[in-house]
Amino acid sequence: MYGMRAAKRKYDIVLSRAGLGRRRRFYCPPAGRRAGGARARIIPMTPNSALGPAAVAPVTAVAPAQTLSIPQALDLAVTHLNAGRRGEVENICLKVLDVEPDNAQALHLVAVLAHLAGKQGIALALIEKALRIAPGDAQFHYNHGVVLGSLRRPEAALAAYRQAVALDPRHPNAWANLGNIALDLDRFDEALDAYARALGNNPHDLNPALASAIALFAARRLDASAAAFARALQMAPQEPRVHWEHAHLCLLRGDFAQGWEEYESRFVSPQSNVWNYPYPYPRWTGEPLAGKTIVLHGEQGLGDEIMFASIYAEVIAEAAQVIICCQPHLAPLFRDSFPAAQVVPQLRNDADAWTRRPVDWVGDVPRIHYQIPFGSLARLRRRTRAEFPAHTGYLRADPARVAAWQEKLAPLTGYRVGLCWAANPAIEDPMAARRSRKKSLTLQQLEPLLDVEGVNFISLQTWEAAAQVAAASPATRARILDASAGLKDFADTAALIMNLDLVITVDTSVAHLAGALGKPVWILLPWQADWRWHVDTDESEWYPSARLLRQPQLSDWASVIGQARAALAAAVPQKTATAASAA
Repeated sequence: MYGMRAAKRKYDIVLSRAGLGRRRRFYCPPAGRRAGGARARIIPMTPNSALGPAAVAPVTAVAPAQTLSIPQALDLAVTHLNAGRRGEVENICLKVLDVEPDNAQALHLVAVLAHLAGKQGIALALIEKALRIAPGDAQFHYNHGVVLGSLRRPEAALAAYRQAVALDPRHPNAWANLGNIALDLDRFDEALDAYARALGNNPHDLNPALASAIALFAARRLDASAAAFARALQMAPQEPRVHWEHAHLCLLRGDFAQGWEEYESRFVSPQSNVWNYPYPYPRWTGEPLAGKTIVLHGEQGLGDEIMFASIYAEVIAEAAQVIICCQPHLAPLFRDSFPAAQVVPQLRNDADAWTRRPVDWVGDVPRIHYQIPFGSLARLRRRTRAEFPAHTGYLRADPARVAAWQEKLAPLTGYRVGLCWAANPAIEDPMAARRSRKKSLTLQQLEPLLDVEGVNFISLQTWEAAAQVAAASPATRARILDASAGLKDFADTAALIMNLDLVITVDTSVAHLAGALGKPVWILLPWQADWRWHVDTDESEWYPSARLLRQPQLSDWASVIGQARAALAAAVPQKTATAASAA
């Protein structure tokens, strides 16, 4: 990773050939965070890539003055690049290209600058031109893969990395990046082979060791993953990334005691996606709460906040006062569900709100004794399966909103089923977006459900996927009531769900909401389901009313939809018979 920009040094490169004294500027803004987060490798540079004979024209640098051959000038450019002095790199390379328009290394370096500036199309054109000139340079192929990965062209990136390692089997990063792309494509054996080759080149490198453990976890080779994590922990016992990834394995396997301990590393691991606010109050670690005020605050996604809310009632029963800080969309629902607590909507960009005095948006709180993030409550209260209560619902919908939906749905006298087929697309976070795609469906994929007789289907879908109802065929639109316009927050969705017989949903916040309300919910899961759903079970300790329907193999949604259709067809007559006998 390139370091911070150093103090700017002026290198006015003047070529000795006549007519080349004018200066050209090619400005690129600083690059943002690369797609893929910490797993992506920024292009490493080394001087003197083998490019053939020495340059034909000397290069003179003034301030300080030196006479350099073109290879020497390019080495200087690499030095500047590794020090973060991109302007100097640009100046040198463009002067070199004035002399040698087909200088592959100069083209390559300008491609790097374009990549770092987020101009991936320009970077691709330049790196491919360099490759046409010097097709045998492994570094060029490696950087070609980096740019293609940024453009979300994984197959082409994979081919580029394969070429890089074919030319240089000991390339320091190509094997690791090849493995990462293969893992993203669920090609587990190729990923594991690549990580093994990377580790073979450098047995002390934690990155491929940890990546191997993650790949084995993704492939659901859990015993092998546990052994790989043990090796990674031995290599770096204090590394937060290893503990964070290991937490997922422990929790997936139901080892809650160790899993929650490892889960605490989320606040320091760069791989985790949590918001750790620096609240100026002591962290609660289980001390008696009698007479105390405690703040419970959000840190993760909407579904996570709903899931961990199953513990709130226990804390409310023990403390003198509880303040719940949650995402604004959840605040009305949490107020209805936890009337004894004070519920405060907290914007993610308002992290310093608690440090201001007076805290007028909280109210008159004489003293706050403790604070704890939502996700850390489980470490204190859910260390074994026996500590999960067999609840019938811990969230409560607003009676007035329930009545309003009851009136709207009155014409639907049959079996009422809510549908949700897509998760939050999370386009701002590439890794989250990938997870969202893997667990989401399209409305078209759900169409086999819609021909079950005696069922009224109501769309609970929000986000962009809600538009799929309007875009569906007339036959599909006729079978689904689109309720999205009436769902302004989770209190609205909760009230609607209370008027349904069943919810069928993918793994998204609607699944958590239905389970937290105690309503029957069938959760359609990908083969690589999240840790909270475990493996080889159709039940959830978090939500006793949930039924888990799983892909039997990767990407096999057809089997899941088939299971759901058969179960729904059987459930409708059952309900009809029950209603008739009650009458």
